[in-house]
Amino acid sequence: MGRKVKLFIVFLIGLNSCKYSMDVKRANETYQNIVISKYDERYISHFPHKIEYLPMDIMTVEKGVDCERQLMMDLELPSSIIDTLFEYYTSNNLSTYKPSTEGLLIVNRFLSKENQFKRKLASQSEIDIYTKGFNFSELFPIPNFYRLKPSLLGQTECHLSSDFEIFIIESKPDKLTNEELTISKYMPVGWKNGFSRGVSISKSKKKIIYWFVFW
Repeated sequence: MGRKVKLFIVFLIGLNSCKYSMDVKRANETYQNIVISKYDERYISHFPHKIEYLPMDIMTVEKGVDCERQLMMDLELPSSIIDTLFEYYTSNNLSTYKPSTEGLLIVNRFLSKENQFKRKLASQSEIDIYTKGFNFSELFPIPNFYRLKPSLLGQTECHLSSDFEIFIIESKPDKLTNEELTISKYMPVGWKNGFSRGVSISKSKKKIIYWFVFW
């Protein structure tokens, strides 16, 4: 390989490295503006303080169909960091669930890409089965993940790909603000208002999803 070719390759590597650094800088500015500076610390204390790796994707819901606010951010991280986070949350969680488990307590359970613009999401009999027919006394609410990009979705009740592990960090049935929260007709007695926050991790995808939802 000639000297000029080697120099050109070094130049391209440096150029790509510089572009990536600028992309990370811009992503971090966006993250600081629409997440860190906007949301109450009690909901996002488990989120990273800054963005150091890409790709990153942020999804927010304000005044949704059956929740007041929802935030999700997915990050792709090096395998070593994903493994460390997985080990940490395995030992530090309120509860952990597999997305493929049936009968999980899902906020906005009936919402999907197919019906998101419809006024009626489910029949009263379907709602009654979910709100009255299941025992959720030992379960904590998780989000409906259907809004995430397709590569993270799967054929599960919560729409999250089955290779993820869902870790609950904190969850409480409560009215958390002075705002007038809508009483959720899709949530069972005892969870008509409340919040949950946690992370979902896939080792195979090298992805972590930071999330919170309150309703």
